[in-house]
Amino acid sequence: MRAVVFLAALTVCAVSTPVYSTNDENWTLKDEQDLRDGYGPDPDGVPLDFRCAWRKLALDYARQLRPDSVPNVHDALLLGSMCNVSLSEADKSVVPVFPPREWPAKWFERDDGVTQYVDAMNGDDSHSGTTPDSPKKTIHAALAATRQAGPGSKIVLRKGTFHLSTPLELTPADSTLIISNYPGEEVWVSGAHPLNNLQWKSHDVTKGMNVYVADVADAEGIAFTGLRVNGRRVTRARRPNSDPERDFFPKGWFDTSTATKWLPAHEYGPAREVQLGPVRNITGMFEMYGVGIGGPCSQFSPPVSYWCQKSPPGGGGFQYYVPSGVTFNGKEVFSEAYGPVHGAWKNVTGAVAHVWRKSHWSSWMFAVDAYSPLRDTLHWTWGGFQGSRGGPGSDWFIENVFQELDAPGEWFFNRDTSQLFYFHNASSGTAPPADLQVEATNLQVLINITGTQANPVKNVTISGIGFRDAAYTYLSPHGVPSGGDWGLERLGALFFQGTENCVVNSSILHRMDGNGIMLSGYNQHTVLSNNNFSWTGSTAMAAWGITDEISDEGKHGNDGTDGNFPRYTMILNNVVRETGIWEKQSSGWFQAKSAQSVLRGNIIYNLARAAVNINDGFGGGNDITENLIFNTCRESSDHGPINSWDRQPFLTTVNGGTAGVIPLVNEIHNNFLVSNYGGTKGGVDNDDGSILYANHDNFEIYGWGQKNGIGCGDHRSYNNVHLYLSTGYRGHTNFFGHEKYADQIYNETWLFGTGTADYIQLGSGCQDSATFRPPDCHDNTIYDATANQPIVACGKQKMTVSEWQDKTGLDKGTTVS
Repeated sequence: MRAVVFLAALTVCAVSTPVYSTNDENWTLKDEQDLRDGYGPDPDGVPLDFRCAWRKLALDYARQLRPDSVPNVHDALLLGSMCNVSLSEADKSVVPVFPPREWPAKWFERDDGVTQYVDAMNGDDSHSGTTPDSPKKTIHAALAATRQAGPGSKIVLRKGTFHLSTPLELTPADSTLIISNYPGEEVWVSGAHPLNNLQWKSHDVTKGMNVYVADVADAEGIAFTGLRVNGRRVTRARRPNSDPERDFFPKGWFDTSTATKWLPAHEYGPAREVQLGPVRNITGMFEMYGVGIGGPCSQFSPPVSYWCQKSPPGGGGFQYYVPSGVTFNGKEVFSEAYGPVHGAWKNVTGAVAHVWRKSHWSSWMFAVDAYSPLRDTLHWTWGGFQGSRGGPGSDWFIENVFQELDAPGEWFFNRDTSQLFYFHNASSGTAPPADLQVEATNLQVLINITGTQANPVKNVTISGIGFRDAAYTYLSPHGVPSGGDWGLERLGALFFQGTENCVVNSSILHRMDGNGIMLSGYNQHTVLSNNNFSWTGSTAMAAWGITDEISDEGKHGNDGTDGNFPRYTMILNNVVRETGIWEKQSSGWFQAKSAQSVLRGNIIYNLARAAVNINDGFGGGNDITENLIFNTCRESSDHGPINSWDRQPFLTTVNGGTAGVIPLVNEIHNNFLVSNYGGTKGGVDNDDGSILYANHDNFEIYGWGQKNGIGCGDHRSYNNVHLYLSTGYRGHTNFFGHEKYADQIYNETWLFGTGTADYIQLGSGCQDSATFRPPDCHDNTIYDATANQPIVACGKQKMTVSEWQDKTGLDKGTTVS
């Protein structure tokens, strides 16, 4: 795939065509843009034919990558409503095959080990399990049999749903195990507990209400943090009302103006600061490894963070804190504007407050301790660790308050009485039907594959399985992976630690309330391929290495030379959509303290935040290529579809086999990237400290041409096509440090269609010859479809491109049309 191919495909676009109007009978752009302060599927001022052309092209590319993705991609691209483009009969006829038939067929030819068949409906654990006619009933029983038989065994699951009461634990004794579905059969492994034989009684069926209650006989020991009705996630009683799967910000949130005061942070005492270095001198910034231990980071696990230093370097850096509560405008919060009026809450036991961090960089969850109705104040202690930066709160909502059970589809579970209350979506007095399928989420982890670096689990393959309904993890302990902006829980529905050559292939992870897959610590040559992730509460796939951040006064926190981290991970041809239902600081792929990952051929869209996040430089050597990414940052801001940081230098042996802090170059190339909604910082947002990136041959729509945060260096941006971008290159002249690490931008094709049309934006320092080191730009082609002439902005200085060329002698070969 070459960017020039995509450019040729869009030559039908004419910049003089009329802008798509909100008066068009087929599409109301304003409805989408109003969702988030003007964010929308396209920026203002973009012609209709261009909007439709890139969407058709994206659909064509999705068809090449994953033909079975086309119906959902077509819907997400708004091709029907915006462009009157219908799905072809050929696209409609592509039905996803639950397993790839060729993989199980080869496995069935194996004669080593044993094969255990498992049937949730017709099996019995007393059966041998060795034939399809004599299956076991539970996967745990089959695992015990394969472990006894030895290497080369298989567990084959027959059609149906397996509800796990405890996680499936795999150890090094299970190496070479294969777990698959029976060819052609649909199999689901669920972390939810089915609630059978519920006897519904009316509770409140007056004045438009239709709330019924049922006793839950077997609720003891069940987490009961989420509910599924007929397989769909339904809403725990909340205010303001919202459906988390159909709505996104601002619907369902109190506006930040309702919070009259954020209460001061709890006092945890001072942090013990650790400073190592300088250990890296490339850009003149982020040379030190620094953290704070304890103090305000006491709630993190482990209690250490880059952001717990008193003065952490970085854009807008300050020591971590979160509010201990909020005082709100009761008249507004309890007004009809947010639904039926209930007045002050009578009982907030078990309530959870969801709060956006200011600037929408992350969302926090707090377990509410108390509510003061006279002052309309909520108090909390536990929580706020779901993002690492801390700061003041913003928009918010509250859930799990019985008094707010007032909308169809809402539910509440009373733990004291073991009663489930449910607002059935029907006319008042209509009870839930007897065949209503109701399940309570219970397990956070479905399969736990854990070995050690010295004795890893090897060659385990999971294929053709559907996984669903893991319980939320947003109030479980979180840690700060490194110097990026993230807080993260070391949990996943599929959890890997201490593994080699493990595979998850052609599987579905659906409606997980936490992370989908977590690669923790030592994992080498993991393959995640051809999977589907949808409606995920937090991050779809994450990799997070381990360094010793605590012992010996934290002096080894930056030492990754022991290899206890994910390496050589292959993330291939997955489809990730509807991510960040609960935790907004989430993504399709996240990595920290990991190296040499390959992301190729993935389709990622409809996310609360960025699609790909690289939290640090660590060993580098990542390759991100041939992916289709759009509709990112739908609920947040200040990001691009792909985002990186590198504020902490880590010592690894990745680059050359000897210990060093200079990572391998990361390549981001040949991707189709759309910077719409709030992902306006361009296809690749190399934020604070990011070094050694080669971004090339990408096809990018909207946003910025290349964004480099402070302290960045050695970015080579070349052969990219950027269409209807708002800003070109944005960087800082006075942070480049060594000359050999200066940025390079060449052979780029940039069409300005929105915004300022600034070709280059540089920070202060243009007058200071000692620090003035602009990027090495040359041979770029600039087109302008705005009323503005492309300019170079250097601090307060502004000049045309030709004036810039004449004054500095730079940018040779660059032309403006």
